[in-house]
Amino acid sequence: MKGSIKKLLCAMTAFIFVFCAGCNMQAVGGGADKSVVASYGEHSGDADDNKSVGGETEKQQEPMKGVTDLMAGFTPAYASPVKLAGEYGEAYNELTAKLIKKLYAGDNLLISPLSIQLALSMTALGAAGRTLEEMEALLFNGGTSEAFGRYAREYINSLTGAEDVRLSVADSVWIREDMRENVLKDFLQANADYYGADAYAAPFDEDTKDAINGWINDKTNGMIEKMLDDIDKDSLMYLINAFYFEAEWRKKFEPAFKDEFKNIEGVKTEIDMMSDYLESFLSDDVAVGFKKYYQGGRFAFCAMLPNDNVSLADMIASLTGERLKAFFDSEVKEGTMIRMPKFKDGYEKELKEPLSELGMPTAFGDGANFSKMVEKVSVCISKVRHKTAIDVNENGTNAAAVTIVEMKENAAYHEYKHKVYLNRPFMYFILDTTTGMPLFVGTMTK
Repeated sequence: MKGSIKKLLCAMTAFIFVFCAGCNMQAVGGGADKSVVASYGEHSGDADDNKSVGGETEKQQEPMKGVTDLMAGFTPAYASPVKLAGEYGEAYNELTAKLIKKLYAGDNLLISPLSIQLALSMTALGAAGRTLEEMEALLFNGGTSEAFGRYAREYINSLTGAEDVRLSVADSVWIREDMRENVLKDFLQANADYYGADAYAAPFDEDTKDAINGWINDKTNGMIEKMLDDIDKDSLMYLINAFYFEAEWRKKFEPAFKDEFKNIEGVKTEIDMMSDYLESFLSDDVAVGFKKYYQGGRFAFCAMLPNDNVSLADMIASLTGERLKAFFDSEVKEGTMIRMPKFKDGYEKELKEPLSELGMPTAFGDGANFSKMVEKVSVCISKVRHKTAIDVNENGTNAAAVTIVEMKENAAYHEYKHKVYLNRPFMYFILDTTTGMPLFVGTMTK
């Protein structure tokens, strides 16, 4: 295989936005007792939040019309630092493999497993019973949402504390104004403690839609301008994660040149290609690849190219979390000539059906139990929207992801003492409730 290194990576048809410490989530951690409170609200790895890596000034988000900050009275709780144990890194890679296999359909794919996991993890803090069991099994490989929250807080802090890159993680909860008294304080407190989430009450009108889209645009540095075209009249809550990454290569590419790319159908097209020599080579029995590192050495672009006799679909079908980790860890420092496209790409997907099929269907149905989130009303997840964008060029990479979990009311699952199901012959009336006089009377027998 090493004899074919010089022709390595002349094709790439899918890129998976996966962050890791040198492609190893559990390599970071330790017992450093860092302040957690300073990072709440928005986690950002840039010392000057108004500047990008390139020095351009960002636009600040304008005040949000009609929006009430519900976190004004909440102080994130201090807790002892948690070491980044391997079990959650393993669970993350397993979730990543499952998502890739479920979502790949022969076209370009770009997801952020971290954004998806964080948005759903915020939601899981309000789940109970079977709903929680299914979410914890899929998201954390059976670990608890509270234990993962402590882990996520430390991991996010370690990510955003990395030098020489700009990386921010922001979370928020948006609650329809007439539902604010139903939302449990413990749920908001837990999201403040673990995820530093902002929380807002708003009327869920056009101004709220603009405020949410503005928040998304701000937290992704304009890479994802909006997610909502409108707000459904039945929507009660949005739980949102926004993730932004910006880094320059440790060693920049020379200017791109024209070259051919053979797509999944075997058709060749002319593209902008970049070339470099690296001391990095990865391999297993079905693929080869490389890591090209960004400034600071913590993050890398990691490519995985199927062997000549293996299709991309077959390679993806063979993935497991363990296999991904083994591939990331297979790096040897050997001379490798690489070619990779200069590209911009984006992806948008509704994840309700894939997540249901992966093992958490109860959260989306009438039997959903989010009794740790709200009281006096029952809710379920109605949608999970995921959107990403990436720009890979000679200087580095910009990437962003947003995941929105939308909650709606389960009308059939209000708290109740009685049941009246009209599933046999019955009488009905159109009633003047002021006088108690029926205007119409009818029977339904068949």
